[in-house]
Amino acid sequence: MNLSNQSTVKTTVATVPIRNIWLLLLYASDLYQTLGKQQRVQLENNPEDLIKLVAKLYCQAVGKRLMRSLSCDYQQHTQVLNRVRGKIDMLVTTRQQLLEKGRIKCYFDNLTIDTPKNRYIHAAAHALLPQLQDKILIRQCQKIISCFTVLKIG
Repeated sequence: MNLSNQSTVKTTVATVPIRNIWLLLLYASDLYQTLGKQQRVQLENNPEDLIKLVAKLYCQAVGKRLMRSLSCDYQQHTQVLNRVRGKIDMLVTTRQQLLEKGRIKCYFDNLTIDTPKNRYIHAAAHALLPQLQDKILIRQCQKIISCFTVLKIG
C-alpha cells in the first residue's frame, strides 16, 4: 500500500468533482431561479463563490424552518419525582425506599426541539461563520446562532 496516496486530499465523490456537486445544489435550489443569467454564469465560473452560495442557501432554508417551526422529537428521561409521571420504576423506588420519603422514580418521554437534526443545523452556522466575508451573511449566521442558543439547542 502506498502511503503517499493516503495523504492526498480527494476532490471527488464517486468520481463526481465536488465543484459539480455544489453546482447541482445550486440548480436544485430556489435561489437559482431568482438569479439572472449573468449571475448564473458568474457563479458557475467562479468556484470561490460557492461558499457564499452555500451560505445563502443555508440562511434561506433555516430562515424558512425557523418561521414554520423546528422539528420535534421525544427524549426519554428518568427522574425521581414527588408525583407519578409516565411509568414507575418499581425496583429503584422500592430499593431506595422512595415511597416513605414521598418520592417515586419515573421514566417518561419529553417532547423537545433539541434533536440531532436541529443540532446539525446549529453546528452548520458555526462552521460557516468563520469562512464568510459578506457582512449580510455573517449577520444572518449570527442571528441563526443566537436563535438556536435562545432555544437551548446544541
